[in-house]
Amino acid sequence: MQDLLRVQMKKIQSKKVQTTEEWLRNYSVESLQLTLKHLINEGNIILNSRNGVEEIELTEEIVTNFESRLSEVIELYHQRIQWLLQNSRKVFGLIKGTKVGLMVDVSHMSYGPRLLDFQKDLLCLIDEQLCYKKQLYCLSFSTEISPLWESPKNINVRVLQEARQWIQQLEPGQGCNLLKALKDVLTMKELNSLVLIVGSCPDQTLETLSDYAQQRMLGRKLQTHAVTYDCSNPASLAVLKNLAEALRGCYHCYSSKGENFDSSDVHLLLQEAQKAKDLLKSIKQIFQRRIGGSLISRIADVSTEFADTAPSSFLPKPPKHKGPLVIQSPCVLAKTSTDWLKTNGLKAKKLNLYQVLAPNAFSPVEEFVPILKKTVSSTLHEKAMTQFEWYDGTVKNIHVDLPVLYNYQKLLAKTVRIYEKRIDWLSVASRRIWGSVCETRVVILLDISVTNSTYIIHIQHSLRLLLEEQMSNKDYFNIIAFGSDVVPWQLELVPSQPENLENAWRWVLGLQCKGSRNFMSALRRAVEVDFKDKDKHKSQGLYLLTTGIPDQETGVVKHLQFQPKELEIYTEQLEKLLQRYIERIQWLLSGSRRLFGTILEANVCVVIDTSGSMDPYLPHIMKELTSLIWEQLRKNEVRFNLLRFAEDTESWKECLVEATDETCHDAVQWVSKFHAYGNTCILMALKKALSFQGIEALYVLTDGKPDTSGRLILKEIEGLRKKQDIKIHTISFSRTDRRANEFLKKLASQTGGRYHRSFGDADEQLAAHRMLTEGLDDEDDPVFPYFEGDDLKKLTQEAAKARSFLKQSKSLRTRMFCQVFRLLLKKWNINQKDDSGF
Repeated sequence: MQDLLRVQMKKIQSKKVQTTEEWLRNYSVESLQLTLKHLINEGNIILNSRNGVEEIELTEEIVTNFESRLSEVIELYHQRIQWLLQNSRKVFGLIKGTKVGLMVDVSHMSYGPRLLDFQKDLLCLIDEQLCYKKQLYCLSFSTEISPLWESPKNINVRVLQEARQWIQQLEPGQGCNLLKALKDVLTMKELNSLVLIVGSCPDQTLETLSDYAQQRMLGRKLQTHAVTYDCSNPASLAVLKNLAEALRGCYHCYSSKGENFDSSDVHLLLQEAQKAKDLLKSIKQIFQRRIGGSLISRIADVSTEFADTAPSSFLPKPPKHKGPLVIQSPCVLAKTSTDWLKTNGLKAKKLNLYQVLAPNAFSPVEEFVPILKKTVSSTLHEKAMTQFEWYDGTVKNIHVDLPVLYNYQKLLAKTVRIYEKRIDWLSVASRRIWGSVCETRVVILLDISVTNSTYIIHIQHSLRLLLEEQMSNKDYFNIIAFGSDVVPWQLELVPSQPENLENAWRWVLGLQCKGSRNFMSALRRAVEVDFKDKDKHKSQGLYLLTTGIPDQETGVVKHLQFQPKELEIYTEQLEKLLQRYIERIQWLLSGSRRLFGTILEANVCVVIDTSGSMDPYLPHIMKELTSLIWEQLRKNEVRFNLLRFAEDTESWKECLVEATDETCHDAVQWVSKFHAYGNTCILMALKKALSFQGIEALYVLTDGKPDTSGRLILKEIEGLRKKQDIKIHTISFSRTDRRANEFLKKLASQTGGRYHRSFGDADEQLAAHRMLTEGLDDEDDPVFPYFEGDDLKKLTQEAAKARSFLKQSKSLRTRMFCQVFRLLLKKWNINQKDDSGF
């Protein structure tokens, strides 16, 4: 067996390009038959003549050989780890997939040695790993994105040379707009691997990034590999690691100083090595009594010894883990950041920019001068001052006093240092885990479910830090541990005295992880017992330390009982429903609905932006507007009007008119005279359109943000709608202006309207057509296009949900068929045996 293992070890030298998951399929302790179960199967069961107890007998040679193989496989894991910690794999990990999208954050770089080291590491990644892939797409990002190519390129000498030159020309940037980079890369449907190399904290929250990525990756087999490069910011490390976990990808943390190293691949190998080490230790504990060259142990000992050995006994422990608490008296009164900012925030310190500028801010004046017989504006202020958008959306003329501004900048820099100091304070010791515990009566809920077995030392250490650093100045406290059962330390809250804190710690050291995660029972216990007099006390807090979702929401195993026919009917209904969804998607992408969406109301005004920026698109819009007039307005007999706007407004008619052949011909003639010029004065156009008698809805098409403040427009429109309930549906004609699109979304949402994005992927209709003609037998292809418009977005989300249910129902049908087949096969075998016996 040793020879076979050596052969296997040599064989892997040529397979080092395998991912760790693939490698462990062949070299885990289970696949190499090195578990306790496999060892027992090699022994013989004997009966102890003295006490009649069954025992298992193994020869010393078998056990010694088994231990030798375990030691060799542990060495094998260490060799693999050492290989992973060499060259580009040490810096970036092992890159999976064959068609790779490389996203490089340049916001963390600075000129000099740091930049050169980063470029050197990236060049090493190209030469050692990416050159063996099939396709490559490269993109750098900071506030803006900078792709090397428009689309992924097949790997060849020229492409690799271009990638090397691109790396050598990378320059530092500001900001880390990871969301914008993801939006670009996730449109590349050829890719099957995404490598994120980030050195600073992304501008967007984890929830925003993971929600967007999960939606765009729905139905795609896209492997994600997140790398933090030489980053010491705890927030960056947490965001990237959690993002990788949310996307079921890999995570790799590299530091040139050797700090904070973490790797999904290394962690998997260490876990497997720990299993082998635990088994070696257990074998020595179980098989002790030797008789004539044999090792004997009671079967009961074999079956329980390993099962009863808590995983925590093998985990590394912090120094003096079981020692007495070193209780500290907090030197400052704990405050939440909300309370702290009431006295230290910009507003409290009167350092808000508007507060500083207010004494020298003046509103533009525009009045009618009788002697001149015309309206005159205050041009003098505008020439001597700077115009500045105020917080209420208005524009002010600002006189900037340079000494005052310089002093404000100094105060602002001092305040920033105070904020950074508090952030650092919140990021260390127990506050990093628990936050700042501010209440005087505290109950701590500890999750000790079986899934936390490998984390029990971390859980205990986290609680130790809390008891030492933050609990001595509290009035009362209690600890409630919960798995399947709820186990309180004390029956009720006790004073936070040193002896009570020490006793609580001793109790925590004895906790063992087992059972499920019955959070609701623990919460009920805390609320009904410890906080039963909650109305008498103002300062009370409940702190939950857990690693997963409560049993009451997910993770519950349900036993289903239904007939195959019922499942077949359900599957057929789902297929029909999905067919209808796809037909509607295709319908919404056809004709004038593609650009304008669906006209639903009977009395509408279509508002068209004809400002200068619309010039390239105006011929296409005029053609589609003609289609809208005949296809939707005339066909559905909608009363309508048309209004175009730029720096002024012009309506086709002074009121809504019936959609007849004559009026529609006249409207088309009016539209044909459109030409683009001037600015985007949308507020004036909206006021004009809302004034039409009997209007129910506006359909507003524009490509950019308005000339005036978006907040001011929303405020003005809200005031007008209080008098009349009119929906405003917005249609975006912009691919890139995020602020403009956000404004249009808010305008539609605020007025009860719908947001529609006229531009999308070029293959939207093709994807819908393929779904109709080819069906959805392949769960991953075709991929649902991503839509930002409300109608198509909701419909594709519902279709994706139906597609998921369809996949599950088909899987259930297959499982049921297999179960029935096994039962029939078993019955047939029994009958065969009976026949042969007869």
